This record gives sequence, structure tokens and C-alpha cells, in this order.
Amino acid sequence: MRLTTWYFVLVVCVYALVRAAPATAQDPVEAILASMSIEQRVGQLFLVTFPGRDVGEESIAARLIRDLHVGGVVLRASNDNYPRDATAPAEIASLTTALQSLAFETSRQENQPFVPLFIGMEYWPLPSRPADGMPPEGFTDVPSPMAIGATWNPTNAEIVGTIVGRELHAVGVNMVLDPGLDVLTTPQYGLPSNLDAAAFGGDPYWVGQMGRAFTRGVHAGSSGRLLVIAKHFPGLGSSDRRPEEEIATVQKSLDDLQRVELQPYFTVTRADENDPDGVVDGLQTAHIRYRGWQVNIRQLTRPISLDAQNLPTILALSPLDAWRANGLLVSDALGVPAVRRFYEDQIGTFLPRQVAQEAFIAGHDVLFVADFGQPGDWESHYANIETTITWFAERYRTDPAFAERVDASLRRILRAKLNMSGGLFTLNQVVPVPLESRDDAPLRASMPEVVRIAEEATTLLYPDWQDLAARLPGPPLLDETIVVFSDAHLVRDCLTCEPRPFIAPRAFEDALLQLYGPNASQQLRDENIISLTLADLNAYLDARQTGEGLESEPVATVAQAVNSADWVIFLIDRIDPITNPGSDALPRFLNEAGDQLLQKRVIVFALGAPYYLDATDISKLTAYFALYTPSRTFITAAARLLFGEYTPKGAPPVSVPGIGYDLLRALEPDPNQLINLRLVGVISTAGDNGAATPTPLPTITPEGGATLVPPLVRFGDSIIVRTGPILDHNGNPVPDGTPVTFILSYPNEGIELPRHERITRNGIAETVVMLERPGLLVIRAEAPPARRSTSLLLTIQDEEAPAVIATEIPPTPTPLPTATPLPTQTPSVTPEPMPTPTPVPASPWPVTHIPPGALTWRTFFIALVIVVAGGALLAFSQEGWTPAMRMRQFLLAFSLGLGAYAVYVAMWGVGVLPTSWGASQGALVCAIAGMLLSLVVTMRQERLP
Repeated sequence: MRLTTWYFVLVVCVYALVRAAPATAQDPVEAILASMSIEQRVGQLFLVTFPGRDVGEESIAARLIRDLHVGGVVLRASNDNYPRDATAPAEIASLTTALQSLAFETSRQENQPFVPLFIGMEYWPLPSRPADGMPPEGFTDVPSPMAIGATWNPTNAEIVGTIVGRELHAVGVNMVLDPGLDVLTTPQYGLPSNLDAAAFGGDPYWVGQMGRAFTRGVHAGSSGRLLVIAKHFPGLGSSDRRPEEEIATVQKSLDDLQRVELQPYFTVTRADENDPDGVVDGLQTAHIRYRGWQVNIRQLTRPISLDAQNLPTILALSPLDAWRANGLLVSDALGVPAVRRFYEDQIGTFLPRQVAQEAFIAGHDVLFVADFGQPGDWESHYANIETTITWFAERYRTDPAFAERVDASLRRILRAKLNMSGGLFTLNQVVPVPLESRDDAPLRASMPEVVRIAEEATTLLYPDWQDLAARLPGPPLLDETIVVFSDAHLVRDCLTCEPRPFIAPRAFEDALLQLYGPNASQQLRDENIISLTLADLNAYLDARQTGEGLESEPVATVAQAVNSADWVIFLIDRIDPITNPGSDALPRFLNEAGDQLLQKRVIVFALGAPYYLDATDISKLTAYFALYTPSRTFITAAARLLFGEYTPKGAPPVSVPGIGYDLLRALEPDPNQLINLRLVGVISTAGDNGAATPTPLPTITPEGGATLVPPLVRFGDSIIVRTGPILDHNGNPVPDGTPVTFILSYPNEGIELPRHERITRNGIAETVVMLERPGLLVIRAEAPPARRSTSLLLTIQDEEAPAVIATEIPPTPTPLPTATPLPTQTPSVTPEPMPTPTPVPASPWPVTHIPPGALTWRTFFIALVIVVAGGALLAFSQEGWTPAMRMRQFLLAFSLGLGAYAVYVAMWGVGVLPTSWGASQGALVCAIAGMLLSLVVTMRQERLP
């Protein structure tokens, strides 16, 4: 009895183990979470910054990782975490390896599970931190987001994302705090800009498309090992302050936000089984507040990043709600001056614990505690982080609801880290392979692509194409003098770093001489190129205004250079005297000394945003180009453009008031285009069970004499009609959601059916039309202000007869002159095809008839049965016939029956017979008649009675 009992217990235990094993294997997150200490759980919520590259035992980096168990770090050149020279890749790879090794050793010594660190970087620096982002030396010199936007081609965004993903992953970075998905609906002309060229553009659709393509590229380039955190959520495009200085306020309601600012974030969080890599891994909020959020237009919210009431309201919107199940929410830096000022105004002091707690309760999973101490005081930074983490651990022990929140965020964090480490938390999975031992060349291998993107981004802003040839008939000549003024304002990469010029004063001169100097094509002499700075020009203007110091050497040099110049060229970044003192030298020069520029060619290359000059300033220029990126590659592209090596192809992705370029109007359908309509599918109700069955058309290419065979369309069917790509003024597909109207009419009866109001997707719109009325149906489309389209003509017969389909192209009207033509055009981007049905190319000639119903398999089969059965009946029903006579009669009946059927079908198909004659019935009658005729012929041949 006892043996039986023990046997039963053993069976139960084995069964329990078998049941438990799959659960552990299927949910590694729960297994890791269960083995973590409270301090380790809480520390995982924090993303920190630290000074320098020292990870020694007493370093701040080591104390943050070893003692506070922080979950991740962000590397910045401004914190001296890496240099901006060619040694940057090796330095970053060495640092990331040391940081992950330190986290591994700490977990091993404490007998805790190893959880890799988030190691984050930005791809593109903000104007407030020009040193940060991917260093231009050592890594690929990538274009700015606005340069990508100016190409209007999401493929370029994906290519840049692939470069970023491949190169950052190669040095051990596993989180990129980009892209920014801000929509610059209002150019910041005359106001301090906080984004400049760090935004893709001013249209929510295109910003979303670029952001999704960039994300897809990062995931592909890193093989899924780099997390993409889209920043500035829910968008800084309409803010009125610099976010690092004061909490900005946006005068928008939630409904308004959904229509514009939130649209790009919806795009990058929307699940798509055909594009899973285009979904971001996380969102980073911005310190921004709103007036008129819900109903009260005077109500002013708290900063959304610290608002436990309104931030969840946004996250509950679709598709954010579904994405949020696994998507990370990361706070912006919680110690920036704007946040400090907000709390000092509210409660009189900055309390680090309260700030972090309120950000966490608002819904963040990861708390970015950068700038958490006094400026330059890293010990106070560490002390504030230590105090905050200790407080969080205490709350975890005493507050079950708080602990539950921590564990919920930790599950998302662990899931993200498992994804970035290939499902295994081992050191080898997260440290980079030494660059010198790699078989491939992950760095700077994509420079030809960047050069191509630079050419596609370059934009002619002024004048228009008609005037450009007259203003610039050719490049500079050998004996002509070129004076170059560059925006060489000084920036510091870190607090202890020596200042450097933002644009090197000789950068453009070096590019010119390298390409066209004495050691190249010999089109220029180096003594004929004079390189100066905007600071030099400002000193000259000050002296000219006051009349003092005109004889000093620097001022005299500028005066002499300008007087002798044939070409005066400006390389400008952003004109912002507040953050970039002296950057207003160009508009000052145009206003105060414009007379000195007469008979000279004055060229401006904007290497930042293009909207800083007003119309009066621009009118004094010979030409104004935008390149959007202050990098060596784009400066070289400017030099090549000056010598006409390529034609600018870009178009501004933001409004440019100085040239009258309004983005909203530019993205409207071009009124001069002809919208093509196509029949792309049939939904037939003629099935055996009467169910509607869509039949997409096959793609048929009319080559080698092939015949285009359109589908069979009958009364009662529904047809799918689709437009071709509808293009905007720049030649690109219009944004998703552009209204299109399908107009249906019976002109012979003076009847217009209810119009079909549809919207575009990838520049294309489609509708389903039910053929429920016989007669001539005409279908055309409008996308105001584009009102011309081809017309689809369907002559609908009775229930048995198929429709006759034709296409009519309206005559081209005489175009009216436009008052202000848009300055640029760019080749169209090939749109992604609509998912269903399969498109069919338009026929190069009108199709006037479709094959009759007599050619359907059903009718042909009936005719075949009739002639076979009838022929056999005629052959074997006659008495006295020999077997040879019976076989001859059968074959003759078969031949004449099908021959008569074929003749009738041919006559009906070419239009000889009236279409009112029934196709199927007539063909079957002819087959029977031909079969009976065979009996008469046989009797006459055999002379039978």
C-alpha cells in the first residue's frame, strides 16, 4: 500500500514538472524577473549619463552600474564619452565593451541574473547640442533628416537608417534615440528655432513615411539588434519655446493634435504584417504642455511628460493602445533647465525624487535622468540619482501598487532587451566584435549612397528654372575671384574641450581646389579664392556703421576682398542671433551694403533649414540653394553644384515664406495633370451560389503581338475602378487622405448617380461601382484642384450580354498662366502598390469590344454536348446505313455544328450583328442548325430518300 502511495506521489511530481517546464521555456521574461533583487528591478528603470570614458572602480560610470544597477546609459560627445575625430568608432566600441563587462561582472559577483545595459546614442544632433550624434569622422557622414525629407523618397530614409543601424551596432550601441517625428507646420523664421534641419519636414504624412522607412532601415542594418526610440512625442513642431530652456506651450486641442502632430507617431506604431520592421520599439516624450486640451480653451496642462492624467489619454488612442502592450515609453531628460524652472515656479525648488516619481506615474517605463545635478557637477548628478533609486526601492517594498507598476514596466524592458540581444542574456551577445577582426567593412562603406542623396536633396530655392540660366550661364572662370563667407561660429564638444568652428572657414575652398584646383581639373587658381567668416563680415559692417576701425587689417581685408570679388558665396547654417551670435551677418550685409554687390554673382548655400531669409533679402541674390546638412559631404556637393556637375532635384519639405513656397499648396494635386482611370477588377454575382466573388485582372503586357483580353463584365456585377498615381506640384504622390471624387453619370439620359467620395493611399484612390442600370455609364474622377481625368465608358447590356468598355481621353485645354509658379520640381516617387486587387497597366489603345458571352466555357461546353449528342443521334437513327456512312454523318454533324457556332461568334464579336441579339442563345441555335444541315448534305451525297 505504501509503495502504491509513493508511486502515485512520484507520478504527480513528474506530471507537475512536465507541466511547469514549458511555461518556463515559453516565458523567459518571468523567469528573469523572478530572480532579480528589488534594487536590480528598480535600477533597470533608469537611463543615465556620465562623464568621460573612465569606467574604473571609482568612476561615476562604475558606481552607477555596480552600485545602483542602472538599466542603461546614453553616450554623448558633449559629456566627453567619445571624440569627434577618426578614432571615435574604436573609442565607442571600447567603452561599450567595458560598460557591458562591468554589468556582467557585477551580476556574477552578486549572484544575480545578467541583464545587458541599454547603450543609447542619437543619430543627428540638435542645435542645442551640436557635438552629439554620430561623429562625422570615422562613421559615414550621414545627411540630416531635412535633407532626407527634401528628396521626397522614403527609400533614402531607409538607406540612411540602414547605415545608422549597421554602424552603431558595430560599435556596441543598441538604442538610437531618433528619429524625431516633429511636423514643422510653421517655419520658425524670426523665432529661435529648436529643430532646424533635425526634422523630416512639415507634412504629417511624409514625416510618418520617412520615420517608418528610417526605422525599417535601422532594424535591417543592425539585424534587429538596435532599438529605435522615436523622440519628441507627441511633437515639438508647433512649440513656442526652446524646450531645454523653458517648458514650451502648444495652443492645440487633442483633436488638432491627432490631425497633425500625432499622425507620424501613429504611422510608426501601427502594426503591419507586411512591414513589421517599420514599427518603432519605443517613444521618447517631450517636455511640452497644451492649452485648450479638452474643452476649456484657457486650461493649461502640466508638461505632458509629467502628466499622469493626459499622457495616458494620448496612449489610449489607436494604434498607440495596441502598440503600448510591448512598446517602451522613455522620458526626455528629467534634469534639463526647463524642468527645473517648472518645479521652481510650482513648488519653489527642484526635487529629483518627485520629478522621477511623477514621470514614472505618468506612464514612462524608462526614466532618462540626464543633467540631474548642477551644471558641470557630476557628483551632485550621481547623488541625485542615488537618492532617487533608493527612494524607488523603498516604495517598491512598502507599496504593492507601485511595485506592480515597476514590474509591468520591467517586463517591457526585459522583453526589449531580449529582442536586442537575440533572446540570450550573455556577454558575447551584446559586446561588439572588434572592428579590426571583422571580415566586412561596417563603417563608411555607404558614402556613394550619401553622395547620391546629397544630390537628390539639393534644392534650387531662387530664382526659378527659367531665370537661372541667364543669371548663372556658367561656373567661375580661371581669372575670376571668389570670396567665401562661412558660418564658423565656435562650438564646444564638451565642457573641457577646445572650441571649434561649426563650419571650417576653408572647408568650401578646400572642396573647390580638390575638385577644380591646380592639382585637379585646373579650372581655378588657389590665389583667387579668399575664405572669410561671418564674424569677419560682422566686424566689417560694424566698422562701416560706426566709421571706426576701417583701416584695421581684418576690416580692410574684407573690404578689399568684396570690392575685388566676381563671386561672393555664403555658407550659412541657422540665422539665430540668440544661440548663434553673429549669424545675422548675411541679412545685415544685404541691407547695409547691398550696393557693393552690384555686378557680382552672389550665391547662398543654406546648410541648415532654408527659411531664414525674407523675400527682400532673397531678391538681392543671384541664386539661393538649400542643402540642409552642414557636413563635408554636402559642402563638397555645393562645390560640384557651383560647377554644374549635377542638377538640383530636391524640393523644400517645409514652407519657405521668402520664396512664396507654401507646403500645403505644394502638396495639393497638380491641376495640370490628367488623372488616369483603370478598370482593375470585377466582383461577379454570377457564381453557383450567387455570392459576390472578386476577380482581379491579370497583368498583361502587350508585346510580341499579344492580345489584351479585358474581363467579362455583365449587368449586376460590380467593378473596381482605380486612379493612377495622383501627383502634387512637386511631382510626388499626394499624401494619404487626399480627397478624390468619382463621378458617375448616364449622359444619354441626363442622370448623375451619387458621387463616390474616397481618399488616397500611396497617391492612389479606388472605388467599387455596381452596374445596376443598363445604358452608357461614364466614370471620371476629380482631386481638386485637379479636375481632368480619363473617362471610363461602359455600355451595359441586358443580363446575358457583356458590357462594352472603352476609354476616352479629354482634349487638353490651353493652360492658363499661373501668377506664382512653384520654384522646383522633382521626379515622382514610385508609390507602393495597393494591396488588392492586382493592378493592370493601362492599354496603349482604346478597347472597344470585349469577347461575347458565347466564348465562355459554359456556352462552349453546351454547344459541344449538343453537336456530339445530336450527331450521334442523327448517325445511328437511320436504318440501313453502313458503319462507314454513320461515322461520316457523325463527323460532318460535329464539324458543321461547331463551324456555325464559330461563324456566329466571330460576326457578333466584330460588331456585324446587332448587340441586341442574344450572344449565347444565337450561338447555340447556329450550332444546332449546322448540325441539322449535315444530315441534308449526307442524304444528297448518298442519294438517299
